[in-house]
Amino acid sequence: MKNILKLGIILTIFFFPTIVSASSATISVSNSRNSAIVGNSVRTTVTVSSSENLGGWEFDLNYDSDRLRFTGSSFDDRTRVVDTATSGDQKSKTYTFDFVTTSSGRARIYVTNSEVISFDEDVLAVQNGEASVNIMTQAEYQATLSGNNFLKSLSVEDYELDPEFDKETLEYTIKLAPETEQIVLKGELDDSKASVDGLGERTVVDGENELKIEVTAENGDKRTYIINAVVEDLEPISLTINGQEYSLIREMGRFVCPDLFEIKSFMFDDEDVPSCFSEDLNMRLIATRDDNGDRVYFIVDGDDLIKYRQIVFQEIVFFVMDFPADLEIPSNYSQITLTINGLEVIAYRDSDNRDFNLIYGKNLNTGEEGLYRYDSEEKTIQRYVVEEKAEETTDDSFLTMILGIISGILFIATIVLIIQLKKANKLLAVSDKLVKKHHKFEEEPEKEEAEQEQEEIEEEDDEELTDEEDDEDLRE
Repeated sequence: MKNILKLGIILTIFFFPTIVSASSATISVSNSRNSAIVGNSVRTTVTVSSSENLGGWEFDLNYDSDRLRFTGSSFDDRTRVVDTATSGDQKSKTYTFDFVTTSSGRARIYVTNSEVISFDEDVLAVQNGEASVNIMTQAEYQATLSGNNFLKSLSVEDYELDPEFDKETLEYTIKLAPETEQIVLKGELDDSKASVDGLGERTVVDGENELKIEVTAENGDKRTYIINAVVEDLEPISLTINGQEYSLIREMGRFVCPDLFEIKSFMFDDEDVPSCFSEDLNMRLIATRDDNGDRVYFIVDGDDLIKYRQIVFQEIVFFVMDFPADLEIPSNYSQITLTINGLEVIAYRDSDNRDFNLIYGKNLNTGEEGLYRYDSEEKTIQRYVVEEKAEETTDDSFLTMILGIISGILFIATIVLIIQLKKANKLLAVSDKLVKKHHKFEEEPEKEEAEQEQEEIEEEDDEELTDEEDDEDLRE
C-alpha cells in the first residue's frame, strides 16, 4: 500500500501539475566547516522540511566543481535526489553529501530544480538554500594565524622574579623560604588567541625546582618561560671560597651530578652530605649555590676546594684548568677571554686563523691533561702539543735550507758552464782565424810567381816589337 502511495505522489510531481499551496517548504544547506585547507574533506547536510506533512520532493545539489570534488552521498551516491515520505506525518528528511577540496577560493554548494508536494498532494512553495566554504592552501592558512606566543606578564605570588619580567627574557630565579611546598604562578597572555600551560599552583621541594610555563601561539609556535625556584636550607652550611659566598647543597631529592660522576655520600665538616664521585678519575665534587642561586661544583682536593668547570664537546667531557705559569705558548697566539657553551674561559687565539684557540685542561674521558685546540667554527677540540709544532717547523726549515743549497749549486754550475762555453767559442774563433791566415800565406808566393812570369812575357813581347821596328828602319 505504501509503495502505491509513493508511486502516486511521484507521478503527481512529474505529470500532474497542481495549484501551488499557500504553505511552503525549505531545503536548507549547511557545511561541516566554513573554511578548509586544500585536500580536506567537507560534508554538506541538506534537509527538506515543512510545517505540512510531506509527500514527495526532488532537487539537484550543485557545487563549484573547479574547487570541490564530489565523493559520495547518502542518497545512492548521487547529487540528484527524488524521494518520498515514509509516513503520512513526516515533516522533514536529511541527506549528506561528501566533498574534497581541490583548490583555494570560495566554493558554493546550492540547491536548484527543486519541487516539494505535501501529503495532500499540494505543491508547496520552496525556499532553496546554499552554503559556501572558504578554501586555502596550507601556506595561506598559516599566514592568517597569529604567531604571538609571548606572555604580557609573569609573577610569583608573594615573591619577586630575578630579573624583573620582560616578555623577551625566558629564564628567571626566585628564592623561597625554607620548607616552602607550594607557590602560585600568575601570568597573562599577550595575545588572546594563544594558550598557556603551567600557570597556577605549583608544588616545590627543598633545593632547586625548574618550573616551565609554555605558551602556544595560534599558529602552533611555542615559547617556554622557566622559573628556577630555589627552596633554601633551614640551616644552610656556608662556604667562603676565593672571597665569594656559597651554600652547600644537601638535599638528596633533587641532587644531580655532571657527566661521568655518580652520587655518593660524603662526610663534610662532620656532616653526611651528597657528593659526586668518579672512581675512574679518582675525583670528588661537592655542589653549592652562589648568591644568584646558580649551582656551582668544587673539586675536593684534601683541604682545598677547586672550582670545577666542565665543557661537553659531543662525547668528550672536558675539565677547564688554568694555564701553568711555565707553559710556553706559540708566539702567533694572543690571550683572549672566550665563552664556550656558556662558560667563560681564558684562551689563546691563533692570529693566522681566528677560529683556532688554545685552552688548557683535562679530557676526563681519557685523563690526558694539557693544551687543546678549540675550533670555534665546528665546536670541536683536539690535543695540541707545542713540541710537535716546533719539530714540524724545524723540519720545514731544514728542508728549505737543503733546497736553498741545491739551488745555489745549480746556479753556480750554470755560471761555470756559461763561462766554459764562452771560452770554447773564443778558442774556435782563434783557430778559425789561424787557419785563414795560413791559407793566405800559401796563396801569396803563387801569386808573386804568376806576376813575375807575366812581366817576363811582356818584356819579351816588347823586345820582339823593337827588333821589328829596327828591321823596318834598315829597309828604308
